[in-house]
Amino acid sequence: MRPLFGLAAAPWQVVAVRSADRVGKGLRKPSRDGLLEAAASPETRGRVFGFHDAMDNAGQMLGPLLAVALLALFAGDLRKVLLCAIVPGILALVAVLAWVREEGPRAQPKALVMTWAPPKEILPVLIPVALFTLGNASDLFLLLKVQGVGAPLWGLALLWSAFAAVKVLGALLGGPLADRLGARAAISLGWAWYGIIYLAFAYAGSLKAMVFIFLAYGLFHGFSEGPQKALVGSLAPKKLKATCFGWLGLTTGLLALPAGLLFGGLWQWRGPALAFSVGAALALGGLALLWLAPSTPPAGARA
Repeated sequence: MRPLFGLAAAPWQVVAVRSADRVGKGLRKPSRDGLLEAAASPETRGRVFGFHDAMDNAGQMLGPLLAVALLALFAGDLRKVLLCAIVPGILALVAVLAWVREEGPRAQPKALVMTWAPPKEILPVLIPVALFTLGNASDLFLLLKVQGVGAPLWGLALLWSAFAAVKVLGALLGGPLADRLGARAAISLGWAWYGIIYLAFAYAGSLKAMVFIFLAYGLFHGFSEGPQKALVGSLAPKKLKATCFGWLGLTTGLLALPAGLLFGGLWQWRGPALAFSVGAALALGGLALLWLAPSTPPAGARA
């Protein structure tokens, strides 16, 4: 779906392509995380998810640099650049079909069972994640504020690339930290850092300050995304791993739009300072709820 952005001629078409693209993400992520969970041990779970996030962010780091080069090659024709997105998509599909294998005996086919409630083992984690996500608006809002103080478009692309590089570093640090201190402790550091960064963004006024804060913000992703999956993986029943990862994705996905509407509405109403402050408050509220959730699976949950 990504290359179709280059063919869009109206806002509704962009929304339609984006929605279809997100459906693909929803289908692939739980299965991918289930494969990673199956390949990990309790002692390496954080590193496995952290390394995956680091590689994911490495792609985000190289992507903007490639986009800048293609913009120069195509004389600023953004549509041609977007159409080029089909190349890495095809290469990724070929890599999956050629090299990805599931370990262990193949499970017997069985009927698809849809559940309308998350497994009880992960529900105490999904609640704080939901509250945090409500205050976790799109990172594009941060770029919007940076742009508002005079950053050029090409500068934003380079900043996004540097931001992804910090996310790679954070993921490589956050994964082992989750294995050493526990996933909940690593998530707590990430969410607390998020609150601090959002408060700093609320009152930053200069371009240099906002660039520095934005780059520092990248550590939040590394200290929360991989450990968050590691925590869900440790609590999920053995036969419902991918299902639990699906519920994690559903929780964050459903609340992404309300989070953006809330943040944007507050920005329009009282300005960015209030929007960032409320985001920080919701993050700290989610952090408080996180410590009410169990950090170990109940007896028999892994059966």
